[in-house]
Amino acid sequence: RKRHPILPTQVGQAIIDQARTILREVDRLDEIAKVHQEAISGEYRLGIIPTVATTLIPLFLPKFSTRFPKVKLILEEITTEELIDRLGRDELDCGIAATPLGMSDLDETPLFYESFSVYTPPNHPLLKQSIISKTDLKSEQVWLMGEGHCFRHQVTQLCEMRDDANDQIQFESGNFKTLIQLVDQGFGVTLLPQLVAFDLSSSQQKRLRTFGSPPPIREVSLVSRRSLVKRNITQALQAVILESVPEALTRPVKRKLIVDPVQ
Repeated sequence: RKRHPILPTQVGQAIIDQARTILREVDRLDEIAKVHQEAISGEYRLGIIPTVATTLIPLFLPKFSTRFPKVKLILEEITTEELIDRLGRDELDCGIAATPLGMSDLDETPLFYESFSVYTPPNHPLLKQSIISKTDLKSEQVWLMGEGHCFRHQVTQLCEMRDDANDQIQFESGNFKTLIQLVDQGFGVTLLPQLVAFDLSSSQQKRLRTFGSPPPIREVSLVSRRSLVKRNITQALQAVILESVPEALTRPVKRKLIVDPVQ
């Protein structure tokens, strides 16, 4: 034990880990009974990263709540780092995040794949091109999501931007709406995932430009511990999401096209 902070000893941590395993297995007894009874019910805590939450939740939530009224779905919008931590502490039943995360103790079940598009102001020179390359963005002011968002890392990686370069990063936001508004006012460009692009007006969509082949893509997956307890609810959630997302996004893609969400 240390005074600042108070931490468990090595033996104490082993006891805590084993206690969590025992508690998960006790919960699983009740879950096995529910599966046998074909009942999908109970409380289910789902963490979802902000850059996915705003577009995905409205797609699947109405259908899921109608189809499974006995499930109390608790949605929490959190960063990837917090999602991983809370899954490890059994504070979430499952998460939805950009993958791959490269965590050996987590299972990842891909749900859909979103391509990246460049969103420009009206009358921008890039609109003269039908496709965009990352080289075209070298001289552009690219608006980014704030620190802690995996989409930020994906954009800086894709555009080969230095994350600490002041001349490239002038403003950071926690949501796409603010970035879109900045671009609409003629300031800089930004990158948008496909579901966000779908929500743009028809006139705004005319100011989107895609990347050349192979196009950069982000993989969005259900993420859970390998010792998943509420498996029946997770499977029901997965089925509803796959029904709700445009079919074009659910087709598997080659791994080499996927932009890593974590460093």
